[in-house]
Amino acid sequence: KFINQSINLNRDVLSYRRTLFEIIFFSIICFTLPFVLVHPQWAIGTIVNAILFRVAITQKGWKYILPVVILPNLGVISAGIIFGAPSIMLFLFAPLIWIGNFSYILFNKYLILQRKINVGLGLAGASVIKFAILFTSALIAVFILGLPSVLLFPMGPLQIATALMGGTLAISYQEIENKFFSKKRVLKGKL
Repeated sequence: KFINQSINLNRDVLSYRRTLFEIIFFSIICFTLPFVLVHPQWAIGTIVNAILFRVAITQKGWKYILPVVILPNLGVISAGIIFGAPSIMLFLFAPLIWIGNFSYILFNKYLILQRKINVGLGLAGASVIKFAILFTSALIAVFILGLPSVLLFPMGPLQIATALMGGTLAISYQEIENKFFSKKRVLKGKL
């Protein structure tokens, strides 16, 4: 079910202190989540993608985005949860995962906030782009470089599922925040 909603978000209302608090808080969650939750991987991915989506729609500019792009993968590498103990595959895929996370934020910002595309379609588009980057990389790694096929599921179907679920979770949180805690940031439409 697509979310039939458009965003009219006033991001200027985030004070500098609140922005800094959110980024520090989200960065800590992104890094420590793999240690606390460990498994299932879909739950970790959903929470991380919810944070990425929230950052995309609430943070003006780019200077605070780098920690939430990089730290989830560093946490996973440190905890060693995707492929078991830390392996060379985790290190090889780290830059690709960073590119995937950054593209998810970039395309959500572009499609939803700049192009004013329906939030459900914008989320779907950004999720497909992230999926395409990571799954294409995994396909190349498996079929051309000869790496194990275990890469295909976590870098493919799991990525698009968690990107969509995380974005939907973030939109739901934003609706709750708007309804009960804030009249300044507004998401218009129906969920």
